[in-house]
Amino acid sequence: MVNLKTTRSAWIDAAFVVLAEEGVDAVGPEALARRLGVSKGGFYGYFGTRARFLAEVLSTWEQEVTEGIAGRVGVEGDPRERVRALALALRSEVPPALGVQTEVSIRTWSRRDPTARATVQRVEHAQAAFLRDLFRAYCSEQEAEFRTVVAMSVRLSTHFLHDDAAVDLVVAELIR
Repeated sequence: MVNLKTTRSAWIDAAFVVLAEEGVDAVGPEALARRLGVSKGGFYGYFGTRARFLAEVLSTWEQEVTEGIAGRVGVEGDPRERVRALALALRSEVPPALGVQTEVSIRTWSRRDPTARATVQRVEHAQAAFLRDLFRAYCSEQEAEFRTVVAMSVRLSTHFLHDDAAVDLVVAELIR
């Protein structure tokens, strides 16, 4: 029987926090139940196995960092303003699934797990296509490709940089 006090999404959200803090090896029913202050029964009621749970974590992450972000930025309007909105959305307080540390952890996980690797590849493809479409609205094809690579690289490097001015400079250049 599923523990009705702890929702399916609460287990997944807790997994993103643990994933970001400790990596995929620490994501399991015991650690998550401790974090949530519940028994493991709800975990098994919802997901059955750790493998199915991790697949759902990856699926949720993929949706959040592709369609979820596109939804936050919108599909219409000035493309430069949409790039600015994207940068702001990713730098503001974000749900754990959208955090850079979560992405770094998933990318680390993908180096040894084919399912995680395939998910990261789909995410990269979707994110690059989204950015290219934005940049193509005001840049040449070659410039759009360059800006896409820069934007994706800066996104990941923000985990290691603590200089908001540098990120602001890059965003300003991406929208000029």
